[in-house]
Amino acid sequence: MQSNNAVINTTENSQSDKFLVTLSCKPSAPVTENLASSNTNEGALGVSSVTLDANNYNTDYAD
Repeated sequence: MQSNNAVINTTENSQSDKFLVTLSCKPSAPVTENLASSNTNEGALGVSSVTLDANNYNTDYAD
């Protein structure tokens, strides 16, 4: 799994950030990647996991 930004740094001014996730090759079965914040006091994710499959593996998933 590739991300354009594996680590997202937060600031104290309530800004948000986005990251893109894609697979580099077509999977033979769905691939689910669990996501988590290392410090939920500093930042929370809009989703807890991303699932990519043969239909969407090379389309940027953004949240």
